[in-house]
Amino acid sequence: MTAKVFLNQTANIEPVAPKYIPIFDGLTHTSVIINTTSITQIITFDAGRLITPNFFAIQGHNFRDLDITALQLRSHPDDGFGSPATVLMQITPGEIATGINFVETPENENQVQYLSVLIQNATPFSDSNGLLTNVSIGEKLELPNEIQPNYTPPPLAINADVKNNISMGGNFIGRSVRLEQYDFTIKQAHLTPDWVRANWLTLLDYIQEKPFFYLWNDDHPEDMVYCWTKGDIPPPVYNHQCYMSFLFKCNGFIERG
Repeated sequence: MTAKVFLNQTANIEPVAPKYIPIFDGLTHTSVIINTTSITQIITFDAGRLITPNFFAIQGHNFRDLDITALQLRSHPDDGFGSPATVLMQITPGEIATGINFVETPENENQVQYLSVLIQNATPFSDSNGLLTNVSIGEKLELPNEIQPNYTPPPLAINADVKNNISMGGNFIGRSVRLEQYDFTIKQAHLTPDWVRANWLTLLDYIQEKPFFYLWNDDHPEDMVYCWTKGDIPPPVYNHQCYMSFLFKCNGFIERG
């Protein structure tokens, strides 16, 4: 059971050709244009440098309205994003669901800069309400320890603010229910100083600026959550002789159904 933070390494998104879909990659917020008459959508990425991605994650709304036949991460030899296109990773169409979908590889020796995400639907995209909202491509950081106590897995984290309405006579006449953001803490303890020195600054630089995908348990890939830090991020401290710890608080978005 391994917890992981997934760090996006693509700084730029280039819209490829008409129907607007919001895309957020951690640095830029833009609109990707979908060809309303086509069954294929290709979104191109320039990482700005050579990277060795070992994960590919997307977040979508209303994916249940789509009938996706292919969802691939591909690499290209140049910024023309032409052939030959090499498939690096793909998500099995039958397993695609509303919310977050991702695939990871143990190792990837392919150094790439120019990438594309290919989404192919059984019918033209104009016939559905499916939206692609987040794309993340990069390197995963495996945390050394299992999740610490007081963590609630995303599917169970229904945090509702319930307001009851009472009549002048004291009778119940209804209520309003407002779902709150998913609040949780990522905490690691009993870490070797070598691991902290090798990884903390990279992690800190990233989570200070950008949202990220987080998975608390390999056995439950459906629990992956898109999240962002909130409040102060304290530095690591020695919590035990020769061992260190850190923690930071997060908010996350969960799409159910």
